[in-house]
Amino acid sequence: REARGVPLAEVDEQRKPCPLRGQVPDERALQDWLQALRTEGVQPLQWGLEQDGKVLRFDLVMQP
Repeated sequence: REARGVPLAEVDEQRKPCPLRGQVPDERALQDWLQALRTEGVQPLQWGLEQDGKVLRFDLVMQP
């Protein structure tokens, strides 16, 4: 599953706000993706990053 080119490992659409988990190549890619979500009216509530080899794994809670 992907959202705007960002691979998502886990999405729980049943919960509101919606938690999801995925990975990006670097922090800049995550910032760009979060900005794109904001322009679509999605509000990121909280997020975290974890280095995993060459990628960054992220957890995000958003309000659609």
